[in-house]
Amino acid sequence: MDSIFLVAWVALTWVTAKCIDRLELKDLDLLILRVFQWVFGVSTLITVISFIIKDLLRLIIKTWLDIQNFRNNGKQ
Repeated sequence: MDSIFLVAWVALTWVTAKCIDRLELKDLDLLILRVFQWVFGVSTLITVISFIIKDLLRLIIKTWLDIQNFRNNGKQ
């Protein structure tokens, strides 16, 4: 699921860049739109990365607990 979010983020960023280029804006309008594009792009990427990190931590903790349970059951 995380990879789908990441692919969607890349696709949306690419489409947004293409739309901005087609508008043929100049000077301040282009600058403001590019700044907002980067701000929203970075903020959504941070959200996606936080979900990926959370899922990785869950996986690491579950694996560590499984290893500990296996070690404890193997010694008895």
